[in-house]
Amino acid sequence: MKIEIDVNENYDDMKVRIECPNLTPDVEKVLSVLRMMDMQIAARKGDEMHILDAAGVLYVEAVDRETFLLYSGECLRIGTETL
Repeated sequence: MKIEIDVNENYDDMKVRIECPNLTPDVEKVLSVLRMMDMQIAARKGDEMHILDAAGVLYVEAVDRETFLLYSGECLRIGTETL
């Protein structure tokens, strides 16, 4: 796999282009990582709601019908209830 990066301050936005002969599992992995960059998860720490980048979530765990995630060394709770 070859990676080329063209950094230019005249560009308005980032664009990723993948050139490949076939859609292989490795290409699909790259695509899933790129898509994950834009995904966000709402999680709660105490009474505060946080919007987190999904790519930073280290793991998710369900305990006693509640779901928790580890993000940047902190444990947060995922839930649908409101404040």
